[in-house]
Amino acid sequence: MRHDQAMRARGERLRRQKEKQETDTAGVPEFNAVKKYKLPVLAYVLSRYPLLTETFILREMAAMREFGHEIRVLPIRRVRARREHPETGLLAKAVIWPDWSARSWLRAGGQLLTRHAQRAWWTQLTWQSRKDANLLAGTLLYWPQVIRMANLCAANGIGHIHAHFATHPAMAAMAMHQLTGIPFSFTVHAHDLFEHPTLLRQKIDAAAFVVAISQYNRQELLRLAPHAKDKILVIHCGVPSAAFTGLAAERRAAAPNLRRPLRLLSVAALRQYKGHRTLLEACGHLLPQMNFELRLAGDGPERRRLEELSHRLGLRDRTSFLGWQTNPEIRAQLAWADIFILPSIREPSGRMDGIPVALMEAMASGLPVIASRLSGIPELVRSGENGWLIEPGQAQELEKALLRLRDAGLRQRWGEAGRRTVASDFDLSGCARQLETAMENARQRWPHATQAIESLETSLGR
Repeated sequence: MRHDQAMRARGERLRRQKEKQETDTAGVPEFNAVKKYKLPVLAYVLSRYPLLTETFILREMAAMREFGHEIRVLPIRRVRARREHPETGLLAKAVIWPDWSARSWLRAGGQLLTRHAQRAWWTQLTWQSRKDANLLAGTLLYWPQVIRMANLCAANGIGHIHAHFATHPAMAAMAMHQLTGIPFSFTVHAHDLFEHPTLLRQKIDAAAFVVAISQYNRQELLRLAPHAKDKILVIHCGVPSAAFTGLAAERRAAAPNLRRPLRLLSVAALRQYKGHRTLLEACGHLLPQMNFELRLAGDGPERRRLEELSHRLGLRDRTSFLGWQTNPEIRAQLAWADIFILPSIREPSGRMDGIPVALMEAMASGLPVIASRLSGIPELVRSGENGWLIEPGQAQELEKALLRLRDAGLRQRWGEAGRRTVASDFDLSGCARQLETAMENARQRWPHATQAIESLETSLGR
Protein backbone atom coordinates (compact mmCIF):
# COMPACT_ATOMS: atom_id res chain seq x y z
CA MET A 1 0.00 0.00 0.00
CA ARG A 2 2.78 2.41 0.88
CA HIS A 3 4.38 1.65 -2.47
CA ASP A 4 1.11 2.47 -4.31
CA GLN A 5 0.72 5.71 -2.38
CA ALA A 6 4.30 6.72 -3.19
CA MET A 7 3.78 6.00 -6.87
CA ARG A 8 0.55 8.06 -6.93
CA ALA A 9 2.30 10.95 -5.14
CA ARG A 10 5.18 10.80 -7.59
CA GLY A 11 2.76 10.81 -10.54
CA GLU A 12 0.98 13.85 -9.12
CA ARG A 13 4.30 15.70 -8.71
CA LEU A 14 5.24 14.95 -12.32
CA ARG A 15 1.82 16.16 -13.53
CA ARG A 16 2.19 19.47 -11.65
CA GLN A 17 5.73 19.93 -12.98
CA LYS A 18 4.51 19.37 -16.55
CA GLU A 19 1.64 21.86 -16.11
CA LYS A 20 4.04 24.46 -14.68
CA GLN A 21 6.47 23.95 -17.57
CA GLU A 22 3.65 24.41 -20.11
CA THR A 23 2.52 27.58 -18.32
CA ASP A 24 6.01 29.02 -18.06
CA THR A 25 6.73 28.51 -21.77
CA ALA A 26 3.33 29.46 -23.17
CA GLY A 27 3.62 32.06 -25.88
CA VAL A 28 7.31 31.36 -26.46
CA PRO A 29 7.30 29.51 -29.80
CA GLU A 30 11.06 29.10 -30.07
CA PHE A 31 11.25 27.44 -26.66
CA ASN A 32 8.25 25.20 -27.35
CA ALA A 33 9.71 24.17 -30.72
CA VAL A 34 12.77 22.82 -28.95
CA LYS A 35 10.86 21.23 -26.08
CA LYS A 36 8.98 18.88 -28.37
CA TYR A 37 12.26 16.90 -28.52
CA LYS A 38 14.06 15.28 -25.65
CA LEU A 39 16.97 17.64 -25.23
CA PRO A 40 20.31 15.84 -24.96
CA VAL A 41 22.66 16.40 -22.06
CA LEU A 42 25.74 18.12 -23.50
CA ALA A 43 29.31 17.53 -22.36
CA TYR A 44 31.82 20.28 -23.09
CA VAL A 45 35.45 19.14 -23.19
CA LEU A 46 37.92 21.94 -22.49
CA SER A 47 41.68 22.00 -22.12
CA ARG A 48 41.70 24.26 -19.06
CA TYR A 49 38.99 25.86 -16.98
CA PRO A 50 38.17 28.51 -15.95
CA LEU A 51 40.06 30.99 -18.16
CA LEU A 52 39.40 34.72 -18.39
CA THR A 53 40.42 34.64 -22.06
CA GLU A 54 37.74 32.10 -23.04
CA THR A 55 34.62 34.12 -22.35
CA PHE A 56 33.11 32.90 -25.61
CA ILE A 57 33.00 29.29 -24.38
CA LEU A 58 31.44 30.28 -21.07
CA ARG A 59 28.74 32.26 -22.87
CA GLU A 60 28.02 29.46 -25.32
CA MET A 61 27.54 26.93 -22.52
CA ALA A 62 25.29 29.37 -20.67
CA ALA A 63 23.22 29.87 -23.82
CA MET A 64 22.79 26.13 -24.27
CA ARG A 65 21.63 25.89 -20.68
CA GLU A 66 19.13 28.68 -21.33
CA PHE A 67 17.80 26.66 -24.27
CA GLY A 68 16.99 23.86 -21.83
CA HIS A 69 20.02 21.57 -22.10
CA GLU A 70 21.75 20.14 -19.09
CA ILE A 71 25.45 20.93 -19.33
CA ARG A 72 28.48 19.04 -18.03
CA VAL A 73 31.83 20.82 -18.17
CA LEU A 74 34.80 18.45 -18.46
CA PRO A 75 38.13 20.28 -18.23
CA ILE A 76 41.26 18.20 -18.74
CA ARG A 77 43.18 20.52 -16.43
CA ARG A 78 41.97 22.73 -13.61
CA VAL A 79 43.15 26.33 -13.45
CA ARG A 80 43.52 27.90 -10.02
CA ALA A 81 42.40 31.29 -11.27
CA ARG A 82 42.86 34.33 -9.08
CA ARG A 83 40.15 36.13 -11.04
CA GLU A 84 37.02 34.75 -12.70
CA HIS A 85 34.15 36.17 -14.70
CA PRO A 86 30.99 36.43 -12.58
CA GLU A 87 29.22 34.11 -15.05
CA THR A 88 31.56 31.26 -14.08
CA GLY A 89 29.53 30.73 -10.92
CA LEU A 90 26.40 29.93 -12.95
CA LEU A 91 28.01 26.71 -14.16
CA ALA A 92 29.89 25.82 -10.98
CA LYS A 93 27.73 22.76 -10.26
CA ALA A 94 28.08 21.50 -13.84
CA VAL A 95 31.87 21.12 -13.68
CA ILE A 96 33.41 17.66 -13.23
CA TRP A 97 36.98 18.35 -12.21
CA PRO A 98 39.85 16.08 -13.30
CA ASP A 99 41.09 13.42 -10.92
CA TRP A 100 44.87 12.97 -10.91
CA SER A 101 44.96 10.50 -8.05
CA ALA A 102 46.88 7.21 -8.23
CA ARG A 103 43.56 5.41 -8.05
CA SER A 104 42.41 7.15 -11.25
CA TRP A 105 45.63 6.17 -13.05
CA LEU A 106 45.36 2.56 -11.93
CA ARG A 107 41.75 2.27 -12.94
CA ALA A 108 42.44 3.72 -16.41
CA GLY A 109 45.48 1.52 -16.83
CA GLY A 110 43.51 -1.55 -15.86
CA GLN A 111 40.83 -0.73 -18.41
CA LEU A 112 43.39 -0.40 -21.20
CA LEU A 113 45.14 -3.62 -20.21
CA THR A 114 41.97 -5.67 -20.20
CA ARG A 115 40.40 -4.29 -23.37
CA HIS A 116 42.46 -5.13 -26.40
CA ALA A 117 40.59 -2.95 -28.93
CA GLN A 118 40.91 0.14 -26.76
CA ARG A 119 44.59 -0.52 -26.11
CA ALA A 120 45.33 -1.03 -29.81
CA TRP A 121 43.51 2.17 -30.77
CA TRP A 122 45.27 4.22 -28.09
CA THR A 123 48.67 2.84 -29.11
CA GLN A 124 47.99 3.83 -32.72
CA LEU A 125 46.85 7.29 -31.65
CA THR A 126 50.02 7.83 -29.63
CA TRP A 127 52.18 6.78 -32.56
CA GLN A 128 50.35 9.11 -34.94
CA SER A 129 50.81 12.02 -32.52
CA ARG A 130 54.60 11.76 -32.52
CA LYS A 131 55.09 14.56 -35.12
CA ASP A 132 53.74 17.18 -32.70
CA ALA A 133 55.52 17.20 -29.33
CA ASN A 134 52.69 19.11 -27.66
CA LEU A 135 50.05 16.72 -28.93
CA LEU A 136 52.14 13.66 -28.09
CA ALA A 137 52.69 14.87 -24.52
CA GLY A 138 48.95 15.39 -24.09
CA THR A 139 48.13 11.95 -25.49
CA LEU A 140 50.52 10.32 -23.03
CA LEU A 141 49.66 12.40 -19.98
CA TYR A 142 45.92 12.90 -20.29
CA TRP A 143 44.72 9.40 -21.12
CA PRO A 144 43.62 8.56 -17.54
CA GLN A 145 41.41 11.65 -17.55
CA VAL A 146 40.04 10.86 -21.00
CA ILE A 147 39.07 7.32 -19.97
CA ARG A 148 37.52 8.64 -16.78
CA MET A 149 35.53 11.27 -18.69
CA ALA A 150 34.38 8.67 -21.22
CA ASN A 151 33.14 6.40 -18.44
CA LEU A 152 31.32 9.32 -16.79
CA CYS A 153 29.64 10.26 -20.07
CA ALA A 154 28.52 6.68 -20.69
CA ALA A 155 27.19 6.34 -17.13
CA ASN A 156 25.36 9.67 -17.09
CA GLY A 157 23.48 9.62 -20.37
CA ILE A 158 25.46 12.26 -22.23
CA GLY A 159 23.89 12.74 -25.66
CA HIS A 160 26.59 14.78 -27.39
CA ILE A 161 30.20 15.73 -26.69
CA HIS A 162 31.51 19.06 -27.94
CA ALA A 163 35.13 20.23 -27.64
CA HIS A 164 36.55 23.70 -28.06
CA PHE A 165 39.91 23.76 -29.86
CA ALA A 166 41.21 21.08 -32.20
CA THR A 167 44.22 20.14 -30.04
CA HIS A 168 43.91 18.25 -26.73
CA PRO A 169 40.14 18.82 -26.28
CA ALA A 170 39.27 17.46 -29.74
CA MET A 171 41.68 14.57 -29.22
CA ALA A 172 39.98 13.77 -25.91
CA ALA A 173 36.50 14.06 -27.46
CA MET A 174 37.51 11.75 -30.32
CA ALA A 175 38.84 9.19 -27.84
CA MET A 176 35.67 9.46 -25.74
CA HIS A 177 33.62 8.83 -28.87
CA GLN A 178 35.77 5.81 -29.67
CA LEU A 179 35.28 4.44 -26.15
CA THR A 180 31.54 5.12 -25.83
CA GLY A 181 30.01 5.63 -29.27
CA ILE A 182 28.60 9.01 -28.21
CA PRO A 183 28.81 11.44 -31.17
CA PHE A 184 31.20 14.36 -30.85
CA SER A 185 32.02 17.62 -32.56
CA PHE A 186 34.60 20.32 -32.06
CA THR A 187 35.18 24.00 -32.79
CA VAL A 188 38.37 25.08 -34.54
CA HIS A 189 39.57 28.54 -33.56
CA ALA A 190 43.04 29.78 -34.53
CA HIS A 191 46.32 28.44 -33.11
CA ASP A 192 44.88 24.92 -33.05
CA LEU A 193 44.51 25.11 -36.82
CA PHE A 194 47.57 27.13 -37.79
CA GLU A 195 50.14 25.69 -35.36
CA HIS A 196 48.93 22.16 -34.53
CA PRO A 197 47.33 20.50 -37.59
CA THR A 198 48.66 17.02 -36.73
CA LEU A 199 45.85 14.42 -36.77
CA LEU A 200 43.33 17.13 -37.66
CA ARG A 201 42.12 15.21 -40.69
CA GLN A 202 41.51 12.10 -38.57
CA LYS A 203 39.54 14.17 -36.06
CA ILE A 204 37.44 15.66 -38.84
CA ASP A 205 36.70 12.21 -40.24
CA ALA A 206 35.63 10.87 -36.84
CA ALA A 207 33.49 13.85 -35.83
CA ALA A 208 29.76 14.18 -36.44
CA PHE A 209 30.51 17.73 -37.59
CA VAL A 210 33.21 20.37 -37.23
CA VAL A 211 32.69 24.07 -36.49
CA ALA A 212 34.89 26.67 -38.16
CA ILE A 213 34.58 30.11 -36.60
CA SER A 214 35.11 31.81 -39.99
CA GLN A 215 34.93 31.16 -43.71
CA TYR A 216 38.71 31.60 -43.72
CA ASN A 217 39.10 28.73 -41.28
CA ARG A 218 36.68 26.58 -43.24
CA GLN A 219 38.77 26.98 -46.38
CA GLU A 220 41.89 26.01 -44.44
CA LEU A 221 40.14 22.90 -43.09
CA LEU A 222 38.94 21.94 -46.57
CA ARG A 223 42.53 21.98 -47.75
CA LEU A 224 43.20 19.24 -45.19
CA ALA A 225 39.95 17.35 -45.73
CA PRO A 226 38.31 18.30 -49.06
CA HIS A 227 36.00 15.30 -48.81
CA ALA A 228 34.42 16.67 -45.62
CA LYS A 229 32.81 19.82 -47.03
CA ASP A 230 29.33 18.79 -45.86
CA LYS A 231 30.36 18.37 -42.22
CA ILE A 232 32.52 21.53 -41.83
CA LEU A 233 30.16 24.32 -40.78
CA VAL A 234 30.78 28.02 -40.22
CA ILE A 235 29.32 29.09 -36.88
CA HIS A 236 30.70 32.27 -35.37
CA CYS A 237 31.58 32.73 -31.70
CA GLY A 238 28.93 35.31 -30.98
CA VAL A 239 28.49 37.91 -28.27
CA PRO A 240 25.29 38.91 -26.41
CA SER A 241 24.80 42.06 -28.46
CA ALA A 242 21.78 43.20 -26.43
CA ALA A 243 24.01 43.41 -23.34
CA PHE A 244 25.98 46.19 -25.05
CA THR A 245 22.98 48.13 -26.37
CA GLY A 246 23.04 50.53 -23.43
CA LEU A 247 26.65 51.46 -24.07
CA ALA A 248 25.92 52.13 -27.74
CA ALA A 249 22.90 54.29 -26.86
CA GLU A 250 24.90 56.32 -24.36
CA ARG A 251 27.63 56.82 -26.95
CA ARG A 252 25.13 58.10 -29.53
CA ALA A 253 23.55 60.48 -27.05
CA ALA A 254 26.80 61.94 -25.69
CA ALA A 255 28.13 65.14 -27.21
CA PRO A 256 31.79 64.85 -28.32
CA ASN A 257 34.23 66.37 -25.84
CA LEU A 258 36.91 68.03 -27.94
CA ARG A 259 38.91 69.27 -24.94
CA ARG A 260 39.91 65.96 -23.45
CA PRO A 261 42.42 63.50 -24.98
CA LEU A 262 41.17 60.94 -27.48
CA ARG A 263 40.73 57.65 -25.64
CA LEU A 264 42.25 54.55 -27.28
CA LEU A 265 41.61 51.02 -26.04
CA SER A 266 42.93 47.55 -26.87
CA VAL A 267 41.68 44.38 -25.16
CA ALA A 268 43.82 41.30 -25.78
CA ALA A 269 46.32 38.95 -24.20
CA LEU A 270 49.77 40.53 -24.29
CA ARG A 271 51.18 38.12 -26.85
CA GLN A 272 53.17 38.76 -29.98
CA TYR A 273 50.42 37.90 -32.46
CA LYS A 274 48.06 40.51 -30.98
CA GLY A 275 50.20 43.28 -32.50
CA HIS A 276 50.67 45.56 -29.50
CA ARG A 277 54.13 46.55 -30.74
CA THR A 278 52.56 47.95 -33.91
CA LEU A 279 50.07 49.89 -31.80
CA LEU A 280 52.74 51.40 -29.55
CA GLU A 281 54.90 52.36 -32.52
CA ALA A 282 51.96 54.11 -34.18
CA CYS A 283 51.17 55.96 -30.95
CA GLY A 284 54.81 57.02 -30.65
CA HIS A 285 54.56 58.65 -34.08
CA LEU A 286 51.33 60.40 -33.04
CA LEU A 287 52.78 62.20 -30.03
CA PRO A 288 53.40 65.52 -31.85
CA GLN A 289 50.11 65.35 -33.76
CA MET A 290 47.38 64.21 -31.39
CA ASN A 291 46.43 64.32 -27.72
CA PHE A 292 45.45 60.82 -26.60
CA GLU A 293 45.38 58.26 -23.81
CA LEU A 294 45.97 54.55 -24.41
CA ARG A 295 44.78 51.66 -22.25
CA LEU A 296 45.85 48.05 -22.77
CA ALA A 297 43.56 45.54 -21.04
CA GLY A 298 45.07 42.08 -20.73
CA ASP A 299 48.24 40.41 -19.60
CA GLY A 300 50.73 37.90 -20.88
CA PRO A 301 54.38 37.07 -21.62
CA GLU A 302 55.00 40.26 -23.66
CA ARG A 303 54.05 42.67 -20.89
CA ARG A 304 57.55 43.56 -19.69
CA ARG A 305 58.85 44.10 -23.23
CA LEU A 306 55.84 46.23 -24.13
CA GLU A 307 56.21 48.35 -21.01
CA GLU A 308 59.86 48.93 -21.87
CA LEU A 309 58.94 49.84 -25.45
CA SER A 310 56.30 52.34 -24.30
CA HIS A 311 58.91 54.02 -22.11
CA ARG A 312 61.44 54.22 -24.96
CA LEU A 313 58.81 55.75 -27.24
CA GLY A 314 57.91 58.44 -24.71
CA LEU A 315 54.48 56.95 -23.99
CA ARG A 316 54.93 56.32 -20.29
CA ASP A 317 52.49 59.06 -19.26
CA ARG A 318 50.02 58.22 -22.03
CA THR A 319 49.76 54.42 -21.64
CA SER A 320 48.16 52.30 -18.91
CA PHE A 321 48.64 48.53 -18.61
CA LEU A 322 45.49 47.31 -16.86
CA GLY A 323 46.16 43.57 -16.58
CA TRP A 324 43.45 40.94 -16.80
CA GLN A 325 39.89 42.27 -16.67
CA THR A 326 36.58 40.58 -15.89
CA ASN A 327 33.53 41.11 -18.10
CA PRO A 328 32.13 44.00 -15.99
CA GLU A 329 35.56 45.66 -16.03
CA ILE A 330 35.84 45.25 -19.81
CA ARG A 331 32.41 46.82 -20.15
CA ALA A 332 33.61 49.82 -18.14
CA GLN A 333 36.65 50.19 -20.42
CA LEU A 334 34.45 50.06 -23.52
CA ALA A 335 32.31 52.83 -22.03
CA TRP A 336 35.45 54.91 -21.43
CA ALA A 337 36.95 54.52 -24.91
CA ASP A 338 36.52 56.47 -28.16
CA ILE A 339 38.35 54.04 -30.49
CA PHE A 340 39.17 50.32 -30.23
CA ILE A 341 42.36 48.98 -31.85
CA LEU A 342 43.53 45.39 -32.37
CA PRO A 343 46.35 45.30 -35.00
CA SER A 344 46.92 41.52 -35.06
CA ILE A 345 49.87 39.97 -36.89
CA ARG A 346 50.93 36.48 -37.89
CA GLU A 347 53.81 35.00 -35.89
CA PRO A 348 56.57 33.02 -37.64
CA SER A 349 55.09 29.85 -36.08
CA GLY A 350 51.83 30.54 -37.91
CA ARG A 351 49.89 31.64 -34.83
CA MET A 352 47.37 34.39 -35.50
CA ASP A 353 43.88 35.49 -34.55
CA GLY A 354 40.66 34.00 -35.86
CA ILE A 355 37.89 36.56 -35.38
CA PRO A 356 38.63 38.12 -31.98
CA VAL A 357 35.62 38.27 -29.69
CA ALA A 358 37.03 41.50 -28.23
CA LEU A 359 36.43 43.14 -31.62
CA MET A 360 32.81 41.95 -31.61
CA GLU A 361 32.25 43.36 -28.11
CA ALA A 362 33.75 46.72 -29.08
CA MET A 363 31.57 46.93 -32.18
CA ALA A 364 28.47 45.84 -30.25
CA SER A 365 29.08 48.74 -27.86
CA GLY A 366 29.15 51.22 -30.77
CA LEU A 367 32.90 51.81 -30.85
CA PRO A 368 34.71 52.36 -34.16
CA VAL A 369 37.40 49.72 -34.59
CA ILE A 370 40.74 49.43 -36.35
CA ALA A 371 41.98 45.90 -36.99
CA SER A 372 44.17 43.92 -39.39
CA ARG A 373 43.37 42.46 -42.78
CA LEU A 374 44.16 38.97 -41.54
CA SER A 375 42.51 35.57 -41.16
CA GLY A 376 38.73 35.86 -40.67
CA ILE A 377 38.76 39.46 -39.41
CA PRO A 378 37.53 40.95 -42.75
CA GLU A 379 34.38 38.85 -42.33
CA LEU A 380 33.55 41.04 -39.34
CA VAL A 381 35.19 44.38 -40.16
CA ARG A 382 34.46 45.85 -43.58
CA SER A 383 37.03 48.56 -44.13
CA GLY A 384 35.48 51.96 -44.67
CA GLU A 385 31.97 50.74 -43.77
CA ASN A 386 31.96 49.60 -40.12
CA GLY A 387 35.64 50.06 -39.22
CA TRP A 388 39.07 50.17 -40.80
CA LEU A 389 41.56 47.48 -41.75
CA ILE A 390 45.32 47.85 -42.00
CA GLU A 391 47.94 45.48 -43.30
CA PRO A 392 49.46 43.49 -40.42
CA GLY A 393 52.44 45.16 -38.78
CA GLN A 394 52.04 48.48 -40.62
CA ALA A 395 52.35 51.15 -37.93
CA GLN A 396 52.15 53.99 -40.46
CA GLU A 397 48.78 52.75 -41.75
CA LEU A 398 47.52 52.56 -38.18
CA GLU A 399 48.79 56.08 -37.51
CA LYS A 400 46.86 57.44 -40.52
CA ALA A 401 43.70 55.61 -39.49
CA LEU A 402 43.85 57.07 -35.98
CA LEU A 403 44.34 60.57 -37.37
CA ARG A 404 41.31 60.05 -39.60
CA LEU A 405 39.21 59.01 -36.61
CA ARG A 406 39.71 62.34 -34.89
CA ASP A 407 36.49 63.11 -36.77
CA ALA A 408 33.72 62.47 -34.20
CA GLY A 409 31.08 62.11 -36.91
CA LEU A 410 33.07 59.36 -38.64
CA ARG A 411 33.56 57.57 -35.32
CA GLN A 412 29.82 57.59 -34.73
CA ARG A 413 28.96 56.36 -38.25
CA TRP A 414 31.43 53.48 -38.16
CA GLY A 415 30.46 52.64 -34.59
CA GLU A 416 26.77 52.44 -35.42
CA ALA A 417 27.43 50.36 -38.56
CA GLY A 418 29.58 47.97 -36.51
CA ARG A 419 26.87 47.62 -33.90
CA ARG A 420 24.37 46.62 -36.58
CA THR A 421 26.81 44.09 -38.06
CA VAL A 422 27.26 42.30 -34.74
CA ALA A 423 23.55 42.32 -33.92
CA SER A 424 22.76 40.85 -37.34
CA ASP A 425 25.52 38.29 -37.92
CA PHE A 426 27.43 37.70 -34.67
CA ASP A 427 24.79 37.61 -31.95
CA LEU A 428 25.30 34.88 -29.37
CA SER A 429 21.75 33.54 -29.37
CA GLY A 430 21.66 33.03 -33.13
CA CYS A 431 25.10 31.43 -33.23
CA ALA A 432 24.26 29.09 -30.35
CA ARG A 433 21.00 28.10 -32.08
CA GLN A 434 22.99 27.14 -35.18
CA LEU A 435 25.22 24.93 -33.05
CA GLU A 436 22.22 23.36 -31.34
CA THR A 437 20.68 22.59 -34.72
CA ALA A 438 23.89 20.91 -35.86
CA MET A 439 23.87 18.81 -32.68
CA GLU A 440 20.26 17.81 -33.24
CA ASN A 441 21.01 16.78 -36.82
CA ALA A 442 23.95 14.71 -35.57
CA ARG A 443 21.73 13.10 -32.97
CA GLN A 444 19.31 11.96 -35.64
CA ARG A 445 22.15 10.43 -37.64
CA TRP A 446 23.74 8.77 -34.60
CA PRO A 447 21.12 6.65 -32.76
CA HIS A 448 23.47 6.12 -29.82
CA ALA A 449 22.74 9.68 -28.70
CA THR A 450 19.02 8.95 -28.45
CA GLN A 451 19.70 5.69 -26.62
CA ALA A 452 21.94 7.53 -24.15
CA ILE A 453 19.20 10.03 -23.30
CA GLU A 454 16.57 7.33 -22.99
CA SER A 455 18.78 5.26 -20.69
CA LEU A 456 19.35 8.32 -18.53
CA GLU A 457 15.64 9.05 -18.27
CA THR A 458 14.90 5.41 -17.48
CA SER A 459 17.52 5.40 -14.72
CA LEU A 460 15.93 8.55 -13.26
CA GLY A 461 12.52 6.99 -13.40
CA ARG A 462 11.08 9.62 -15.75
